[in-house]
Amino acid sequence: MILIDSSVWVDNLSSRPTTKREQFKEYMTGGEVVTIWPIINEVLSHPNPKFLPVLREGLKALERIDRDWNAATTWEQLLDISAFARRVGISPLGVVDRMVLLCAKETNAMFWTLEKKAIRLAEKLGIRFVG
Repeated sequence: MILIDSSVWVDNLSSRPTTKREQFKEYMTGGEVVTIWPIINEVLSHPNPKFLPVLREGLKALERIDRDWNAATTWEQLLDISAFARRVGISPLGVVDRMVLLCAKETNAMFWTLEKKAIRLAEKLGIRFVG
């Protein structure tokens, strides 16, 4: 199970990706990729409009590993990630990045991102990552 951050999605949808497009395709066709609603929302905010309908359907078809975003305990866990980041000397990430990390951690999914701070925090949280 691999949770691909929106940074990798947006990069792969660009005309000049910096990530390994073949690796991305391999994961997608292998049925290993999972997602969450915050990633879907971020990805759909960036594409070329002509790709939007196909991309929307493709993302919706992926298995989602969302937490219960309405539960107080989920929001406490997100605050805990911020506090942990501070304790290990990393400035806290934004709420969507923390949502992604929480889902990866809680489901033991591998995590793929291009964001260096997220990679550092994922390592400290014990989250396996692609890269």
